[in-house]
Amino acid sequence: MERDTVETDSMDENLRINLPVQGDPRIERLMRLVAAPVDVHINEIARDSLAMFVVHAERAVQQLTLTEPEVGALLSMMNGTGIEPGSAHHLALWLEDALEYGLAEEWDIDGTNLQWRIEAMHPFDVAVLAMTLRAAWNVSGRFDGNPMAAARALGLLPATTPSAP
Repeated sequence: MERDTVETDSMDENLRINLPVQGDPRIERLMRLVAAPVDVHINEIARDSLAMFVVHAERAVQQLTLTEPEVGALLSMMNGTGIEPGSAHHLALWLEDALEYGLAEEWDIDGTNLQWRIEAMHPFDVAVLAMTLRAAWNVSGRFDGNPMAAARALGLLPATTPSAP
């Protein structure tokens, strides 16, 4: 079955965006309005909403204080998962399960402390962390298949990080 998509060209940058709108009913209505612009205000609303999300997501990522082994452990845990924004709040529970199978020992981290820190995060920040971890896997091919390098490029780690707390 073919999924409906919205295709739009940005006149300013000649950027083509192809979004599977049926995949997420929360944005489907807005994206269909943007795809058939009759009022410039609709496009401004969509642009401003996306810009606001990006600003807050970047802020959330910048406030994370994860070590390289912690990011590695989280990436390892996330490998192959089907996490979505709506299920991201389960990140701490998935970590708890992974810790039972030796994730903390494998990466030499304080897994309980990491779990506590994730549980203490705002739900938006947890979703940003989870989606950034997923994005690191999705774009790792651009970094010779290295999700850690992708996570660094996405801002989960600064250019250079301490290897332990």
